[in-house]
Amino acid sequence: MLGTWVTALIGLGDVLVDRFLPGGPVSDYMNNGRLGDVAWNIAEIIIAYPIYLWINAVIGREISRRPEALESGVRKWLTYVALVMAAVVLLGDAVIFLSQFLRGDLTERFVLKSLVLVIVTGGVFWYYLGTVQAHEVSTWRGHTFAWTGTAAVAIGLVLGFMPLGTPAHQRALALDRTRIADLHDIAAVIHGRWQHAKPPGAFRLPTSLGSLATLPPSERKDPASGLPYAYRRGSGATTFQLCAVFDGAAGATRSAAFWQHPRGAHCFTFDASKSIPYEPDSPT
Repeated sequence: MLGTWVTALIGLGDVLVDRFLPGGPVSDYMNNGRLGDVAWNIAEIIIAYPIYLWINAVIGREISRRPEALESGVRKWLTYVALVMAAVVLLGDAVIFLSQFLRGDLTERFVLKSLVLVIVTGGVFWYYLGTVQAHEVSTWRGHTFAWTGTAAVAIGLVLGFMPLGTPAHQRALALDRTRIADLHDIAAVIHGRWQHAKPPGAFRLPTSLGSLATLPPSERKDPASGLPYAYRRGSGATTFQLCAVFDGAAGATRSAAFWQHPRGAHCFTFDASKSIPYEPDSPT
């Protein structure tokens, strides 16, 4: 449990630093769309930290009843093993941070990531090395570590939920990404028809989305309402519009400017004779 929540807390700090302090010499595209990492780290902390506190409380009560347990060789051996395992994992994080520094990312992000790593690991080793070296129960040490750890976890969870939002918000973003992917696929099919038209002047825009037999029916309908996407032919021989009703506000998805959209109904204008812009693959 110690290794799980500590590693998750450091990983959460890593992602949040990248998100709240964007920019720098290293390309930021790898740092965008990491909400999956935030959600995973938050889930690990929420599950592991309460169990860790409960187990520690049980061990503390047992030691209070039997102080001689402090001198247990098995207890000290297992504590050292846990520290070694945590150190190996945290060493890997330190290597990753240093590699970013060597790639030229000497910014506030690197300093804050290093600070998070030092504070968290320093606290863990201060507490556990003290427990294996102590010859009597230190209540203040246990309480200090528990309250400090709880405060750090609480701050991490609050900051983590800020970009993540509620599960309903994430579901809305996922539906919007599905809608954009569907519109992209529809436009790509129409563009493919233009490419294969012989002669090129023989190309005709479809009269409706129902005539696109190569497209699965599910990609012609809104994933939530089940209503067909709106399709309109434009004034030109190759221009057309595709419309959908979006749950999220503008900028809710990581994409080129073409795919940005407001909340509510919005139409995208395409030209079948031109390549279709790529759709976004993840949220910001």
